[in-house]
Amino acid sequence: MGSNVRQIELEVSPMTSRPAAVLVTAVKRARAHPTPDRIHELRIAVRRLEASIGLAGPSAPLLPVPVGEVTRFARIAGALRDLDVTAAWLAGAYRPDPVPTGLAGRLRRARRRQMAAVTRRLGNRRSERA
Repeated sequence: MGSNVRQIELEVSPMTSRPAAVLVTAVKRARAHPTPDRIHELRIAVRRLEASIGLAGPSAPLLPVPVGEVTRFARIAGALRDLDVTAAWLAGAYRPDPVPTGLAGRLRRARRRQMAAVTRRLGNRRSERA
């Protein structure tokens, strides 16, 4: 998906132009700082683009990125967002005590793996440690 960002800016139908522009911005922001909020923004941008693609219909000139690629990315970003939401919920559920060490460690490892998958799709290797 990372190499197609410029193409998305150039080749979209009227139905998908705004969601595609928002997605381009979200990808750039997530590449620069892959925080939970930025990943959430990216996921929402992908979902809105998916909805626009669905509304445009099969005959409309769409993105040069295969729809399946957009869908796969939405699933990967969604899984990362789910981990972030789960971690925040657990922190609140255990308050004032800390989340049990084993559970916190499993969540951190799962988030690291999922972040690596997202950053690979974004084409940004240095963000994988986030």
